[in-house]
Amino acid sequence: MRRKERICSKCGQKLSKGDKFCEKCGTPVQDQTNPVPWKKIGIVAGIVFLIILIIGLIAPDQAQTYELEADEMGKILYDHEIAKKHYGDTYIVHGYYFNDDKEDELSKESDLHTLYADMENDYLTVFKTEDDSKLKDLGMGSEVIITGVLNDDDGLDILYVDQIEVKKKNKIDQSSNDADEESQKEKKETQSSDDTEKAKKEKKETQSSNNTEKDKKEEKESPSNDDVMEGSTITVDELLNDPEKYAGKKMKIKGMIPQALFMTSDGREIPVINDDTLQKWVEIKGGTPNFGGCAGIVTGTIILDNGVPIINASAYESIGSTYSATTNNPMGDNDAYDFTTYIVNYDMTVRRSYSLDEPKVGSLKTGDIVDITDIKGGLYGTIWGKIGPDAWVCIEDGDYNYLSEY
Repeated sequence: MRRKERICSKCGQKLSKGDKFCEKCGTPVQDQTNPVPWKKIGIVAGIVFLIILIIGLIAPDQAQTYELEADEMGKILYDHEIAKKHYGDTYIVHGYYFNDDKEDELSKESDLHTLYADMENDYLTVFKTEDDSKLKDLGMGSEVIITGVLNDDDGLDILYVDQIEVKKKNKIDQSSNDADEESQKEKKETQSSDDTEKAKKEKKETQSSNNTEKDKKEEKESPSNDDVMEGSTITVDELLNDPEKYAGKKMKIKGMIPQALFMTSDGREIPVINDDTLQKWVEIKGGTPNFGGCAGIVTGTIILDNGVPIINASAYESIGSTYSATTNNPMGDNDAYDFTTYIVNYDMTVRRSYSLDEPKVGSLKTGDIVDITDIKGGLYGTIWGKIGPDAWVCIEDGDYNYLSEY
C-alpha cells in the first residue's frame, strides 16, 4: 500500500517526515498520521441526538416521584381531575396516623387507612397496604412516612402503599383493645344495668332504714313544698323569703293593707299587702279590698311570675278597726255595719267564707231575718256578713243592698 505524501495545507509544499513547519510559508504542520474521523463522529452525534429526542418525548408519560405532607396529598386525592393525571406516580407522604374507629368514616372492612397533617385540616391522605402489620399497634397521632403509588380503586383515588416507616409511635388507647365496638357497647350496657339494680337495692335498703338524727334535723329545718298545709296563715315576710315553697297553694297571707293603690316603677297602680314595716309588699290580683290602713289577711292562691310571688285573691279579712278604701271612714262598732240583725231583700246563697268562689253551704229566702256576727270585705267591693260557723252571706256589692238592717 502506497503511503500518502504529506503536503502543507496552505501552500501545497511537499513536507518531509518530522517537519513541524512548512519550509516555504512557515505554516505549522498538522499531524496527518491519525486524521479525525469526522464521518464517524457525525453518525454518533446523530444517534445521541435521536436518543435524547425520544427520551424527551416519552418522559412526560413516565412515572414521577413526589414528596408531600398528608394534607397536600389529600388535596390531590380529593380532586379527581388532578389525581387521574398522576396515576402511576410515586408519593412519599409525611403525616400522622388516624386511628379513631368511632369517628373515622372509613370502615375497617374497607382496609383503608388515613394520615393527617393537622386535625383541623379537612384533607386526609387515604391509602391501602397489603402489609398493615406496622399499623396494628399504632396509636392515634403516631408519626409515619408512607411510600406508595397513586391509582384508582373502584372510583376512589388512593395510594397503594408498599413502604411504611414509623417515626414516632403513640400507644393505643386502652378502650380500643376490646374485640369490637359492639361488644364494648354490650359490656357497658350490662355494667349500667348491674349498677342500676345495685343502686335500686341500696336505695330501697336506705329508705327502709331509719333516718339518722342529722337527716331528721335537715328535714325539720328545710321542709318541702308538700309540708305546707293549704289554708294556713303566713306572713308577707315568710312568703317573700321562700315563694317556691308556697307556689300553687291557697294560703292566708297576713300583713298591712294600705289605703291607696301602690304605684310600681313602671307606672302601674296595683293593690298590695305590706309587711309590718311597710317596706316590703306582695302584689294582689283578682280584686281590690274595700278597706285599708289596717292589718288584714288576704286569702288566695300563690302564683309565681319569674320567681316573684303574686296572690290570686279570693277573699279579704280586716283585723281590728278598719278604714274604707273608698271613704277613709272607720268601720267600727258604731257605724253602718254594727253586728246586729238584718232582713234579706233577695233570695241569697250562703257560702263557706266571704267570697263568691267559696262553695255553697246553704240559702236564704227573701224576708228571712238573720243575725250578723262579723263583717268582712271581699273582692270587687263586696261586703259580707257572718251568720253562723263557716256561713257567710253577701250584704252588698256596690250596686245592690242584698240585706238591710232590721
